[in-house]
Amino acid sequence: MAITKFFDRSKQLVTFTCSGELSFAEVKSALEEMYASDDIEHIKDAIWDLSDATLAGMSNEEILGISDIIRAHKDVRKPGKSALIVPADVDFGLGRMYEAQETGLPIETRVFRTMEAALKWLNEEE
Repeated sequence: MAITKFFDRSKQLVTFTCSGELSFAEVKSALEEMYASDDIEHIKDAIWDLSDATLAGMSNEEILGISDIIRAHKDVRKPGKSALIVPADVDFGLGRMYEAQETGLPIETRVFRTMEAALKWLNEEE
């Protein structure tokens, strides 16, 4: 039910901290606010921390529709990585479904169960 954003220009990172049962409208709004922000030109990577949230209220079509929002803004954000932290089994599965279908975007997305694993991947050199 809540998504907060924190921009860290020094790390070229935006962190979304989510809580409660998320809706497609909330995720869409958070993404659109990020793309409209003055900070977007400094952002390469993103973390979506769903440790205290669930995607269970969203339909499969809505989850897959998130990539349409990203695709519509693909020229706004620098190419980079997005890490989804989803410890709960059902949300992890939904995240993996999203990850598997997200192709042709300049943002590589991976799903993790822990923040530690996500940060390790984000900090890897390509």
